[in-house]
Amino acid sequence: MMFVFLFFAFSMLVPFIAKAQATVPTFPNSGRVIAILENIGNWIFVVGMLIVPVMLIIGATFFLTGGDDPSKIAKAKTIFLWTIVGAVLMLLARGVFSVIESIIVA
Repeated sequence: MMFVFLFFAFSMLVPFIAKAQATVPTFPNSGRVIAILENIGNWIFVVGMLIVPVMLIIGATFFLTGGDDPSKIAKAKTIFLWTIVGAVLMLLARGVFSVIESIIVA
């Protein structure tokens, strides 16, 4: 019960703590490094997004030719799963890079 009280008491202090934020330092020559990293990230993103439809076609081929073989169906499902996971991770990485860039360049 004491934990619940302390939790709520601390949550009431959060707005006051938030006003005491420090400024984020900016780096003067970070534009060139950011441009190089952005170019590398764009290439990796494009190559990864080109691989996604190929892997979906391979998974569909395993699924359609699987017939009654449960191992081929299971392999197709894992290909589908990891292809979607990879695509989502690439999209999330793209967003995280944008956030980091906005913090550094600000």
